[in-house]
Amino acid sequence: MKESLYGEKKRVRLLAEILKKMDNPVNDVKVIHVSGTNGKGSTCYMINSILCEMGYKVGLFTSPQILTVYELIKVNGTEITKLEFENCKGVLEKVLKELDLDLESDLSYFEMVFLIAMIHFKNKDVEMLILECGLGGELDATNAVRRIDYTIFTRIGIDHKNFLGNTIEEICRTKSKIMRKDSNVIVAPNQRDVVYEILKKEAQNKNCNIFLTDENIKVYELMNAEEKIVENSGKKITGNENSDFADYTEVEAEIIGNCNFEKNLKNKYFFRFGLRGEQQLENLATVLAWYFRFFEDLENRKSEEILDKALRTLKIPGRMEKVGKIKNVYLDVAHNEDSVEAFVNYVGGNFQDRKKIFVVGFLKDKEVEKCANLLKKAGDNFILTEPKNEERKLDSQILKKYFEDKKTENPENIIISEKNIEKAFLKALELRKNEDECIFVVGSFYLLGEVKRVIKSYF
Repeated sequence: MKESLYGEKKRVRLLAEILKKMDNPVNDVKVIHVSGTNGKGSTCYMINSILCEMGYKVGLFTSPQILTVYELIKVNGTEITKLEFENCKGVLEKVLKELDLDLESDLSYFEMVFLIAMIHFKNKDVEMLILECGLGGELDATNAVRRIDYTIFTRIGIDHKNFLGNTIEEICRTKSKIMRKDSNVIVAPNQRDVVYEILKKEAQNKNCNIFLTDENIKVYELMNAEEKIVENSGKKITGNENSDFADYTEVEAEIIGNCNFEKNLKNKYFFRFGLRGEQQLENLATVLAWYFRFFEDLENRKSEEILDKALRTLKIPGRMEKVGKIKNVYLDVAHNEDSVEAFVNYVGGNFQDRKKIFVVGFLKDKEVEKCANLLKKAGDNFILTEPKNEERKLDSQILKKYFEDKKTENPENIIISEKNIEKAFLKALELRKNEDECIFVVGSFYLLGEVKRVIKSYF
């Protein structure tokens, strides 16, 4: 079975036919479809947490996996079990047989998992469904669902050029095609001008209600009772440096503009937020633009309570994830130019005076040179390794070449190529002189999954 068949003709139509044969298992469910380049997973997890706190039964489909396929399919935060997965797979095989199709030869792995998820969500009688686009938009398997109520676009940038196109215009156009007629569209802040132009035009063509987060929401981080303005600007956050990763920060969300989401809302909301990094505040603003469009007749005070309970303790695997078993080890799936830049900004703003060692691995279809140049701004010591994906991994010796100027700059800097992920991570632990020095594992999802297995094995 191929991992992906993205871009081949009529894949979405085929999946729609399979769903129709299943009587469209999520046809009566409100669907939130999330596309973009960066922040899709975090946005989905935040919305899921809010909806669960509001009392809904929520299906969540995200990708890619870090450890197991079961983490991609959740109902109210609970992963599908192996038995449930296999039972749904059996149902799918029967449906395919009726259509004279074969699971192994006619579907990709991602398409199979998506269809299994739809069966599982039907079995669990979910009321709300959150779908994260796997790749692109128009040709993605998730676009086969019959109805979409809310379409959310996170930050759109350059990634997957071999599938989506070489320019931001090409990439944005294929993502924009997931909009459905007369639906609600939410657009994340800080988009390139051309992205706004393309999304607005598509929304107009399909008679969609479009809400630009930039024009509706500002988010401020509050520290030590002193307001630190973020305004979704990507600027460095000051204060609270080296706080050893506090569990949450206090934020203020302000509704701006004239539309006021057509509801009688107050202007400011205060609550606690458990995710770290400037990009997460941007994602939060996008989520709030959706939230204030979504909810009906909730008291303002209750909204603050919902947001606080839903977001205060929220942690997402691989998003500046602090390893509990080992002091000062952090894991992040930043793997393209925009996400790596956000990662570097956060590390620079919060760990500036700490010695750091980075364990880095990328896939060869990424903008590796640009990512490497950004990472070199964050530190001096790098162990380069290879993600666990034989077809797509970038050779660690090739990756090392992008970092060798650090060794020329200072011969004492650590620049090592180690193909084996286990050895690379253990080498980083060995080389740090004490636990106050930080280790950051950054790059592909296929890298972080293996590092998590190493940590579980040794600690």
